[in-house]
Amino acid sequence: MLPPHAMRPLPSPLLLCSLLLPSLGLVACGSGDDSLAASGNVTVEAAGSSTGFSLPSSTLLIVEGFENPAGEMEGRCEIGAGDLLLSVGRPEGAAGPGIALSHFELYVPNEGPAEVQAILGADTYVASGGPTCSVQTPYVDAARRTARASISCELRGPAAQPATLEADLTFTGCLVH
Repeated sequence: MLPPHAMRPLPSPLLLCSLLLPSLGLVACGSGDDSLAASGNVTVEAAGSSTGFSLPSSTLLIVEGFENPAGEMEGRCEIGAGDLLLSVGRPEGAAGPGIALSHFELYVPNEGPAEVQAILGADTYVASGGPTCSVQTPYVDAARRTARASISCELRGPAAQPATLEADLTFTGCLVH
């Protein structure tokens, strides 16, 4: 019997990365297991409701942009030269009605404030790092392809609607470039 990762209908991200390496100018794509996994939680409170994700230890994620017929959680983790991009979410249309959190994204640039985005229902809420948005990245390890972030932010949505986001996420299997 083949292991579960051998039954993928699409090429692995590592294979795709190695094929695209020269054309995209990437230095490294990582090595070993090419599975993207995350653990932790994201909680958003807005309009008197609470919504979010809870990812048990090493929850496997479908890499954003890959075929996802089963509607599993999707994500992305990219470690660059001084920057970091983390995201986790449900496939489009899978979040359900109302204010349900469908997507969370954190971008920490080499210079400047971090950017946080949460999509609640059809509305996008955003914040930048500063007095009302604390973003901590206690470790980002390109050699081990892992990253961890802790976020506590006051977000603003349409018409300046407020929302509060708390997140603590750890990713393994990050793409390194």
